[in-house]
Amino acid sequence: MELTAVNVKRLYLQIAEQLAAPIRAGELKKGDALPSERELARRLSVSRPTIREAITTLEVMGLVEVRPGSGVYVRDSGAAMMEVPENVPGPFEILEARKTLEPEMAAFAANRISDEQVERLREMLRQFGDSKLDASDIERIDRDFHCLIAEATNNSALSGLAKWLWEVRSDSEVNVAFYKRVRDQGVRPAVDDHRAIIAALMARDENAARNAMREHLQRAIEDLTEMSLD
Repeated sequence: MELTAVNVKRLYLQIAEQLAAPIRAGELKKGDALPSERELARRLSVSRPTIREAITTLEVMGLVEVRPGSGVYVRDSGAAMMEVPENVPGPFEILEARKTLEPEMAAFAANRISDEQVERLREMLRQFGDSKLDASDIERIDRDFHCLIAEATNNSALSGLAKWLWEVRSDSEVNVAFYKRVRDQGVRPAVDDHRAIIAALMARDENAARNAMREHLQRAIEDLTEMSLD
């Protein structure tokens, strides 16, 4: 008996394919507007973050143009035969995974972090306020900050998971396009959140560290959900 592996495509990619269908069929022409994000979420019975990931996928495919504050418009029917990008976790999937994992990493780190690692985190916090740094520099510091906390757990499996999630974000076309829009709209890591995380780690307070990290990542999810798209 010959068996074939089942490849279950992620929800946001399924939505992207569904939204691409009328463009491929010529039902939507260049310059036509897609329904609003909220309307699409209602019609398709999915979350706004899922719609946002799907729209970013269509943008990567060259099918639509996102005009913040205006809407999403069909861009180029000539790109309509492009395939949906790789089946990797979307931006909000990664954030949800981080919100599940990183609060516990912070709690572990509170009991295991070295003074030298705390000082490195404090130096990163100081760098957040450097006006000479561009958005990509800030993003790199943010990545290093979170990966250092994972490293401070002294658990290579947890540290590896944290690094992998950031690598997916850096290597995936959909994630790269999404965070470019985030940077273009001026969204930056919350310095006060990072300060609260460091304070909890310095106090070696695992509950405070867990709560500070959870609140930070929840706020990031909320901020990116409310970010202007249409």
